[in-house]
Amino acid sequence: MSAFRFKRFARKSYSIFNSMHKAVTIGVLSGCTLVSAHAAYAEPEERMVAETSLDTISPTELDEVVVTASRVGMPLNLAAKQVTIVTKQEIERSPVRSIEDLLNHVAGVDILQRGPHGVQADISLRGGSFDQTAILLNGINLTSPHTGHYSFDIPVNLSDIERIEIVKGPSSQVYGASAFSGGINIITKKDKETNAFAKLEGGMNGLLGAEARGATRMGRSVHTLSAGYKRSDGYIRNSDYGITNLHWKSHFDVEGSTIDIQAGLNDKAYGANTFYSAAYPDQYDDTRAVFASLRGETVG
Repeated sequence: MSAFRFKRFARKSYSIFNSMHKAVTIGVLSGCTLVSAHAAYAEPEERMVAETSLDTISPTELDEVVVTASRVGMPLNLAAKQVTIVTKQEIERSPVRSIEDLLNHVAGVDILQRGPHGVQADISLRGGSFDQTAILLNGINLTSPHTGHYSFDIPVNLSDIERIEIVKGPSSQVYGASAFSGGINIITKKDKETNAFAKLEGGMNGLLGAEARGATRMGRSVHTLSAGYKRSDGYIRNSDYGITNLHWKSHFDVEGSTIDIQAGLNDKAYGANTFYSAAYPDQYDDTRAVFASLRGETVG
């Protein structure tokens, strides 16, 4: 055993010993013998090397997501704005009954619903008002020019949607003056072959819902027609509603160019019990929105 005695201390942390005129004795016990003894009786170390061939891991190729947060489509990782994508798989797994219910689960999106099943809702992004959020369908701005209360009167069913792009932040340069706080672009399914879909549901208080969609391919063009109807007698007085949606879309491939034509009808009639004022509970809304669009794009 070795001993070391210190009487003078230069570091500030030991200044208390210096002021007390004390000596500190430190003993050190050598551990060489213990280390040697441990090494003598230690068993030889076994090493196992596991080799994994890269050929045993099947490569997975992910689909590239192209968003429309600018005037031209670009990959999501190149988008300059903050974009949230609600994918087709997320839509199918979500236990929701309307598009408004689906968006209510997205961070940064504020939904104020005045009725069930998408009867009427105000939508805002990042603290903006419902008049500062643009609503688009396949890139076509359907925001109501009268009031943001009716901006979500769009003629599509939940089963028609391929994905939803939510652009947060000022986007007026891309989506128009109504996109001061952002925009929500709803992309419908792009059918490539002939197919059909139907859905029927019912419940208490006269609840009835029906959806149908069919697509047919004719040469170098694909035509899709979807229809939906929802109604209910309401759970309280003057809360009944009836909603009808019709949407037609055609896609043409013409000598290196594409042409997209779509048209839609949304017809709503619903009791607005206490929507605007509890003093007048017998208000009633009856709205109808019709639109048509034509868009062409050159490929290459």
